[in-house]
Amino acid sequence: MSVWIDGEGMIEQVKQAGSVVRVVRGHRYARPGSVACKLTDTGNGFVVVFPGHGSCDLDHCFSLDYADARSLVLALTPHAKDLGFDA
Repeated sequence: MSVWIDGEGMIEQVKQAGSVVRVVRGHRYARPGSVACKLTDTGNGFVVVFPGHGSCDLDHCFSLDYADARSLVLALTPHAKDLGFDA
């Protein structure tokens, strides 16, 4: 398990069990303990689910092959510092 804390004290836990990784919201979020994101490695890419938390906030799901996932990481890299990562 990894723990991430941003500059505002927001905490997320990254938990991995086999091929599934979950990002769990910490105590300063409106719904602490809820899953912010679930990523499953399918063997040829990833299925990503951002769970909804109500009738007006539906699940967002998409899949990426490994090449697309790599491209997404590269595209987000210039924004890493703005997103709270020391890059």
